[in-house]
Amino acid sequence: MRHVARLRRIGGSVLLAIPKQMVDALALGPGATVWLSVMAGRLVVESKRHQRHTLDHLIGESKRSRRNARSENTWVAGDPAGRELI
Repeated sequence: MRHVARLRRIGGSVLLAIPKQMVDALALGPGATVWLSVMAGRLVVESKRHQRHTLDHLIGESKRSRRNARSENTWVAGDPAGRELI
């Protein structure tokens, strides 16, 4: 998909209007955050989407030794240290 666009001056910036078809194809919209870079003399615009993780993915990526560290589990078998309601 190619489109010719004209740059416009707005205050101290230059505006590039992106056609609706391209915005829709990338699932972007007003307020979206994008990465801008120049590669081989071309302006590259990349969507900066927040990556969503599942609990299974996060647990799978964690180090098993950290999940079972005894020093972090002393609170399970230890005596109450304050005014806990147990």
